[in-house]
Amino acid sequence: MQESRETTDALGGRRSPFTAGRLAAVAAIVVIGGFLAWFLVTSVDFGGGSPLPLGKPLKGRTLIVQIDKLNRVSEVRVFRDTTSHYLVTPSDPANELVTLQLSVWNDEASIVVLNMEDRAVEVRGGDSDDRFAMLEVCAAGGDLEARDDCAANSENVRIVPGGISEQANRYPEGFLAGVIELSEGKGLAGGWAVFEVPKELEIERVRWGAGGDVIFFP
Repeated sequence: MQESRETTDALGGRRSPFTAGRLAAVAAIVVIGGFLAWFLVTSVDFGGGSPLPLGKPLKGRTLIVQIDKLNRVSEVRVFRDTTSHYLVTPSDPANELVTLQLSVWNDEASIVVLNMEDRAVEVRGGDSDDRFAMLEVCAAGGDLEARDDCAANSENVRIVPGGISEQANRYPEGFLAGVIELSEGKGLAGGWAVFEVPKELEIERVRWGAGGDVIFFP
């Protein structure tokens, strides 16, 4: 009996291999679960694995700029009037369109002038040559003034018959185009920019260069 009691006491003084194995399994599950939770949160915040910080404002010297959405599409249809609309398509069948929705606020200056042409906004890939400027589309809807010359970009934009209903208009906020003035404390909520890029391009950065600020995402 004495020998049996000593054996029991000895086992009670240390953790059995079975218990240690269970603890290790629980710890592994916790680690894996934490990794999956981090991955899901990152995917949601950064647009399904994109390195661009969607929904996160960045501050320049004067402006605060935020990328709201990024979509890859084959075409863009823009409201013109009740009988026709603008159709924006790639100039090359090997390319596609990227639509970028941005919100901009003038945080400090009495007035900021945004010249939304050429290199005002760029999307970039991993190579130094992968730089793509905004297409000249048009501003229509939202807080942006409509332009009659938005079909001047004949390579990408043409007028086609048929109006677009409010329900079918995917860009009611309008497009970033022309010259836009923002007084202090004012902003543009959700203006769109359009880019033509190769279909296989992985967009890694966006450069904002309008209004005297240069801001890089990410």
